Amino acid sequence: MDTFKADLFTSLPPYGSSSLSSYDRVLRTIINTPPTVIQPTQRKIFLNEILRRLEDRTFDSNSTLLALQAVKTLGRNPTGSELLADKSVLGTVLSYTALPLNTFTSVSQPTDQTQEKAPMSSPSDGFGNPTSTEALRILANGLLLHESARDALSSLGGGHVGPSLVTVLGWGSEDTRSLPTNSKKLSSLPTPDTIFIITRILFLLTVKQSSLITTLVTELELPHILAHRIRITPPASSSPLDPLPELLKLTFNILMHYPRSSVSAISMDDDGGFISEVVDESAQIRAGAIGHLWDTALDCLAEPLINLLLSLPLPSQASPIPPPSSVSQTLNCLLTLPTTPLSSTWLLSSSELGVRGDNRPGSSSVAGTNQVDTARALLGLAERMTAPWNDTTERTWPSVQIVEATLSVLFLLMARLCAGLEVVRLHTEQYLFPLDLDRAENSTLLQERSTLLGRLLRLMTSPKYSQTKIAIGEIFFAVSNKNPDTMSALIGYGNAAGFLLSKGFTANAPVSSSKSNSLDNAPRSNSRLNPVTGLAPTGGPTFDTSMTEEEKEREAERLFVLFERIKKNPAVSMGVPNGEDKEEGEKGRRKTVDPVRQAVESGRWQEMDESTEEAIRRLDLEDQRDEQEAEKELATLKARRNF
Repeated sequence: MDTFKADLFTSLPPYGSSSLSSYDRVLRTIINTPPTVIQPTQRKIFLNEILRRLEDRTFDSNSTLLALQAVKTLGRNPTGSELLADKSVLGTVLSYTALPLNTFTSVSQPTDQTQEKAPMSSPSDGFGNPTSTEALRILANGLLLHESARDALSSLGGGHVGPSLVTVLGWGSEDTRSLPTNSKKLSSLPTPDTIFIITRILFLLTVKQSSLITTLVTELELPHILAHRIRITPPASSSPLDPLPELLKLTFNILMHYPRSSVSAISMDDDGGFISEVVDESAQIRAGAIGHLWDTALDCLAEPLINLLLSLPLPSQASPIPPPSSVSQTLNCLLTLPTTPLSSTWLLSSSELGVRGDNRPGSSSVAGTNQVDTARALLGLAERMTAPWNDTTERTWPSVQIVEATLSVLFLLMARLCAGLEVVRLHTEQYLFPLDLDRAENSTLLQERSTLLGRLLRLMTSPKYSQTKIAIGEIFFAVSNKNPDTMSALIGYGNAAGFLLSKGFTANAPVSSSKSNSLDNAPRSNSRLNPVTGLAPTGGPTFDTSMTEEEKEREAERLFVLFERIKKNPAVSMGVPNGEDKEEGEKGRRKTVDPVRQAVESGRWQEMDESTEEAIRRLDLEDQRDEQEAEKELATLKARRNF
């Protein structure tokens, strides 16, 4: 194909009945040629010649479809296809989409000649036919490969491109109340492929914050349209053009960027939320998740997203990483929802949401309620998606990039729900730390077990996954009511130390778990737990240091006897007594410290009760008698020697 030059097209005679087959033959050759075969300079010439004829409406309907397919093929390579980012070229392609650009009056009218060239077509002009679909595909590819094309397309048609796409997306939606009436004159419902392309274009147009997002939300009620589309779109599809992931990506953009365009002077408070000055006073704006702003206009998206989470099929046990795109996108959207303002929606049962029963792990309810269906769904995902960590060695673990992009989002969502919803926290605690959890010292360490708890601890203590380990730590921290001692008691200080240090808790490991507030009434609360491993010893010395009063007295007596013996030892008691002159210590005698005196002066010894003091006095009297007897024996010995 080195000889495939643009002059094959430019040398053709004027288009007509006699040359029609020649044009079609060259166009088919372009369509069947890989994009990398044609040189960039030749690609640019091909595009220029074909687009010029499309602009002049030279081709008949069959040749027009072939020409658009050729432009789509040439535009798949970003090098040499920069022409597709030009506003005039976008206007030419837009003229073949048959979008209902004349159905809006709220957006400003065209202001330049390029915009005037875009047609003001009605829905009956052929939207949804193959020609229209190919033109939309060209726009989608151009927006994906050339960022500058996004702003250019947004301004075409008097700024009506985005709203017209929303019109088509919302046609037939019962939740749509503000769409133009003639937008419902379309001859047929949009097909899944058309919805995929339209949503992809809208996603690319809303990647960055802009006034277009405000228009789509406030004037066209895009959240209601998206909520309806998410409800009626099957959660699992084998089609490569499955519209659900694209709908979720567009939803994520809206949740991320709206209502930021309605506020100014944004600042963050101590809790990580935003304090903002509302410009649009009619908007009910409040703090959302992860520091984002939240508007009540977005509330309608919460229920279908949670419903989708409960309806999505779990990833395959054999290949849990990465999960299906729809699962990842659903988690991303849910992560932007606030917990407390939408607590009633988060705690809806699957029956209230219209979800069929499932067999996810952790199906037992807490306190006889079905409010934990969302927590059950997340725990089920965690069970499947952490399956590779059943192997305690790292050779079978997925790559860092995949794990950080998928698991961290799931675990952050679980942590947020545990921190914001007490019912979810209790259910998660009971699932991870059941009442019959084996904490015997001779049992397997918590982090080496095949349960979800063991897999989470292996991920948390692995140095490979920096974001994921923090997210898992947040789960345990939230389950522990943000109490570091409780967290250490649950998983062992050895597992919790790194995370607690990153949170600013630098205290030493707790002596025992007896002070754990959340474990006071649970059978698993054991004052003999090893604070480092979280296990309880089965025999031998324990970590319980409590003593009876009699044991304390006997221990005190034993210690004082030992100290007195040390004091009498000439090798130890060579120190200079307190109050003696410094010079006496400088005559060659090495200074030492009286351990008894040092203990008393340092405050390590507390006041003794009367029985202990009496024992000390008795010992002192015995020492005095011993000294007197020793002096008598010494005097007797001297007298015999002098005799």
